Amino acid sequence: MNEYFLNLKILLSLWDIIRRKDFMLRRVVR
Repeated sequence: MNEYFLNLKILLSLWDIIRRKDFMLRRVVR
């Protein structure tokens, strides 16, 4: 497993969390 791939995986998981939070916030606002 190389470092670049690991970083990419972390970024993707973070992005997924941010997207979910944003979606939840929008639902709450509506």
